[in-house]
Amino acid sequence: MEAQKKDRIKTIVGAVIVVICVIIGLNLLSGNKEPSVSRQTTSDTLGARTAARLFVRDRLKSPGSAKLGTISASSRGNSRYSFSGYVDSQNSFGANIRTRFSGVVRYNNGTWILESLSL
Repeated sequence: MEAQKKDRIKTIVGAVIVVICVIIGLNLLSGNKEPSVSRQTTSDTLGARTAARLFVRDRLKSPGSAKLGTISASSRGNSRYSFSGYVDSQNSFGANIRTRFSGVVRYNNGTWILESLSL
């Protein structure tokens, strides 16, 4: 009985892993050319700073080591916001470096879209 239980658990875990792999694969193959972040945030500078933080972290070599400084954002009209700031994080060699960044995000139908980012 114990062996059957273990086999059943292994089967369920295997199925979950397959489903996760399929979801990740479909996401990678979706071909979405504009990076976006869906958030329940209003179209304002706070939302722009939050989206910028996520877009910057996504492009770092070691996002887990990232310590983002203050990010400033200002409206450019038409739901577009420019942002700038700095991040301290590890590079490929493990050394901590400070990198300045700037970019533009756009809020469209509940989704933040990255228009440009310089790191």
